[in-house]
Amino acid sequence: LTEEAALRMAGTIMMAYMATAIVGNYALVRLANRLGPTRVIAGAGLAAALLQGLLYLTGGVAAFTLVRMLQTGMIAAVIPLVISAFAVEGSGTRLGFLNSGRFVGNALGPIMATYLLAHFNLLTLYAAIALLTLALLAAYLAWGRQPRG
Repeated sequence: LTEEAALRMAGTIMMAYMATAIVGNYALVRLANRLGPTRVIAGAGLAAALLQGLLYLTGGVAAFTLVRMLQTGMIAAVIPLVISAFAVEGSGTRLGFLNSGRFVGNALGPIMATYLLAHFNLLTLYAAIALLTLALLAAYLAWGRQPRG
């Protein structure tokens, strides 16, 4: 690939991720209106974790991009749905904490990924992300079962 072709391909892939995030967000939020947000968050989080693991098995740019697009479509609605679950309780402190957590995740994610890739391999990185996703999903589901008052 020429440098120009590589840049075009990267831009096209990023636009595809954005498109699936938009479609996934729209579709899953609508689905949450019918099934309830907790079910949709659980299903989307589980699907995203499984697709994260599947990334390791992809062979080539096209397959990787397709799996990553599906994963992006699944996970895009999770943050708004989780925030909406906390917003119902009307706690500005919780919403601020969640919003801060988003920024911390955006900052720490690349650092964690770089560390894991420098010391291990892609399988370790993908497994760590999938397991972290499942752990946070379990924490959210456990929080949902706690009585609040």
